[in-house]
Amino acid sequence: MEYLWTINGLGPQGTATSFVNGNYQGSSISLPLEPIYDGRVLTCTVYDTAGASDRRTWTIEVEDGA
Repeated sequence: MEYLWTINGLGPQGTATSFVNGNYQGSSISLPLEPIYDGRVLTCTVYDTAGASDRRTWTIEVEDGA
């Protein structure tokens, strides 16, 4: 599996890590608490070896004072 994390307007994010835990494989990303991310959409696209893909999106919320 391959994972691609992107943020709209900022492009691909190279800070993601992949992991395997037993039969579970995944990826995670940590972003700094910066106002530039507020309201942007974070997307994770997953590709398998057969060429299939799926994606999930989240809207980023940065709390005031960050």
